[in-house]
Amino acid sequence: MVEHLWIRIAELRQEAAIEEWEQKHPISTRWLRRLRWLRIRSLLFAIWLSNTQMALSLLGSLEKFRQQVCALMLRCYLVVTRFIGVRPARASVERLRTRELLAELQARGLANNTCVEREDLLDELCGRPEQGKALMAQSSGLPVGIAGDPIGACDTFNDIV
Repeated sequence: MVEHLWIRIAELRQEAAIEEWEQKHPISTRWLRRLRWLRIRSLLFAIWLSNTQMALSLLGSLEKFRQQVCALMLRCYLVVTRFIGVRPARASVERLRTRELLAELQARGLANNTCVEREDLLDELCGRPEQGKALMAQSSGLPVGIAGDPIGACDTFNDIV
């Protein structure tokens, strides 16, 4: 019971301090009240606007534009890696469809005759994941373990535990 009383006394003191500050600074108080009103009105307008058909179609258009930009960036990345003769990162190429993977393999002049599954296409284009780790370890000069990982290196939390 006493704690509630102390809390209420603290709230009353805080309200009194706010009222005192507002009396000392009438212009700032007026501006703050206007800004608070404007913020509330803009939030209500944003909520209303987000439920309209025009806003939903605009968001759909923005999402399509974002997807087109991402696809263009991926195409540029593939062209650059093809030009400099480097294999692309597997994480970036996994989003491609099978036809696009086949087209990229043909553009790079890689043989895809032995590729039966999608994973085979990814392995042909990007290299096997184990090979990449072993090559990275060999180029860094670290001793290589059984799985192709550098000894003492770990990729995930599960490797530590």
